[in-house]
Amino acid sequence: MNVNWLRIGIWVFVAVIVIFIITWGVQRVLAPSGPNGQTANPSSTSPFGTDPIQVKAFLDLPSDQKLQVFLGETDISLPGTEVKIKPGIYMLRIVDETGREHQEPVYLDEKNTEIRKTITMPPERRTILIRTDLDLCDFYLNGKFEMSFNQETTVMFPHGKHTIEIRKEGYQSQNKTIEVNAQTSDEIIIKLVATN
Repeated sequence: MNVNWLRIGIWVFVAVIVIFIITWGVQRVLAPSGPNGQTANPSSTSPFGTDPIQVKAFLDLPSDQKLQVFLGETDISLPGTEVKIKPGIYMLRIVDETGREHQEPVYLDEKNTEIRKTITMPPERRTILIRTDLDLCDFYLNGKFEMSFNQETTVMFPHGKHTIEIRKEGYQSQNKTIEVNAQTSDEIIIKLVATN
């Protein structure tokens, strides 16, 4: 008699998973719930306490940018701003004068009741497709090798002036200086010429 132990092992594993899922589902159905589908005792399912805590914000904001920082709907840009909030993980919403936003996580609980953070707005970026007519080309950004690619690659550029260069053995390298901003074309085509 030839016993296929692998097949038996797989069936046992699947059976254990099915039993676990059924047991978990029954427990969820039978658990008392609150008005919004929450369990009646949130502290048993949440690693955070449920009582609000007083949080103070001490943020280091750059002097060359006008930024506002929000925790929920409250502007916490001024030093010493206080917010009463439940413990948990939140996203600080950073907004610049143009309305552009960036988010950074912050963890708050009974032991972490102060937000001390240096706030910066990352530079704006633009995705540009670089195309050439050859395979196995090398892409250089501002004189630094970035990658090899076949005929096209997508590059995320921070706004500003950049020099791009495409190189391939047996061909003349091609340089191009570009000013990346919101109006920059989303595609750049560079043709390489064979060396004689």
